[in-house]
Amino acid sequence: MRYYPIFLDLKDKTCLVIGAGKVGQRKIRTLLNCGAKKILVLEPYNCLPEDLSSHPRLEFKRNKFQPSDLNEVSLVFVCTNDKELNQTIATECKKRNIFCNVANVPEQGDFILPSIFTQGDLCLAISTGGHSPALARKIRQDLEHVFGPEYFLLTRLMSKIRPLVLSLGLEQQENASIFRQLTSSELLDALKLKELEKVEKVLKKILPPNLHMHIGGLIDDISKNF
Repeated sequence: MRYYPIFLDLKDKTCLVIGAGKVGQRKIRTLLNCGAKKILVLEPYNCLPEDLSSHPRLEFKRNKFQPSDLNEVSLVFVCTNDKELNQTIATECKKRNIFCNVANVPEQGDFILPSIFTQGDLCLAISTGGHSPALARKIRQDLEHVFGPEYFLLTRLMSKIRPLVLSLGLEQQENASIFRQLTSSELLDALKLKELEKVEKVLKKILPPNLHMHIGGLIDDISKNF
């Protein structure tokens, strides 16, 4: 079976994590890093590390799962070793049309979690359809040698440039042309080598003249991340 790839915006979402062992804690940290509005954690046995238990967006309850725990929840992550409990939770989620991930039996849930490689806001997700997490991990490790810190810098630079270009009110084709020129230019190599003069030269060549006043600020922002 092929899964549908998707990136979710969690800033207004409440997520439920049931079980806070090593697997559950990894899920919690990822959810926090991705900006989930609130994370409810149910764990009657294990304690959370201080950095998690004191986090303002995390609510920790030392009690067993009750169906009412699903109220106002958007995503559920089941991370227990109790097969019967896992199935019960997955069934309750299906009744309420809540997406559920069951860590050790993915087919019981609605979605699986890919292996993820990140460079700042650049996020690459790898999935083998659940057939081989080990292969997904291997591919992620290989990507570390391909996509270095310069991709983080280029992603950040584009995040600053894009709203400036769009503010000019140009035709969509003109905007697309500017963005394509930037990403296919020598910017990546210049950022890799930290050659700021070359970065400035490329930006002046490609960006419309009425944006040149912003180039100094763009260069300063990038230099802070070297």
